[in-house]
Amino acid sequence: MVRWLVSFLVWLVACPVMAEPYWIVTHEKPFGRWDSICDARLGFEGRVHRCYLRHIEAYEKGPAYAAMILFVVDDAEGLWLELVRPDDALFSGDALAVMGAPDPMLPDWSCTEDRACHMRGSDAETAVTTLREGETLIAAFTDARGIDRRLEWPLNHFAEALADMRQEAAARR
Repeated sequence: MVRWLVSFLVWLVACPVMAEPYWIVTHEKPFGRWDSICDARLGFEGRVHRCYLRHIEAYEKGPAYAAMILFVVDDAEGLWLELVRPDDALFSGDALAVMGAPDPMLPDWSCTEDRACHMRGSDAETAVTTLREGETLIAAFTDARGIDRRLEWPLNHFAEALADMRQEAAARR
């Protein structure tokens, strides 16, 4: 009985310390291959909301699964983009371009070693405008096995998804 009581008391003390705030989806709407999503969690400053667009492009199935993911986020910090690259994906200088846009090149990304590339501020606004005006986002890279890849992401529903995400984000501020 004492052992059970001690274990229970340790569990009571450890749970709040180990518990991570989980994001709970409060809005999810598909627009073609783009998803408009909002979620929330409780933080030290109260309820925290974020809304984002997500597109996942899987190009390798099975146990060697690989994908590239693009997030367009509108949160308390403003608009920003995140591109999650596959392990060891090597991009060339013009690896990301938007076909059908007046200026097909996206501003430079700030990439870290954790496979994520970010874009914030006016560069993010410029990139979103380019994506909204374009027809297809092209991602060209060499994967970890040395295979040259060219992913094509249709943008025909991007403007609708962006409008929905921005409307939902504004309603949560």
